[in-house]
Amino acid sequence: MQSFLLTFLQFRHLPFFTTKMIQEAVGLILEDFETGDFSQFDWQFNSNPWYIVGAAEAYEGEYAARSKDIGSSQASSMELEYNVAGGGELSFYYKVSSEGGYDYLKFY
Repeated sequence: MQSFLLTFLQFRHLPFFTTKMIQEAVGLILEDFETGDFSQFDWQFNSNPWYIVGAAEAYEGEYAARSKDIGSSQASSMELEYNVAGGGELSFYYKVSSEGGYDYLKFY
């Protein structure tokens, strides 16, 4: 939801003042990597590179993001900071290939 604060003032003849908060849905914010790169949003990456893969590895569509292979005691991360006006729903698809008991996917 996007919020707007409207204030109306009347100064002639009788004083009048009112304020009203209006909230309006702004629609779906979607990152599907269908640009074929990371240009749609300001993604930040750690030192381990990420790349775009084709349809054979994508959940749907033509593209998906993927981390390059990493070794023991390494981490790979991609981050996006996005400010929203209110609560909502966040969902994503993921696939993890990891060493059981040692590696994990962390989302926060």
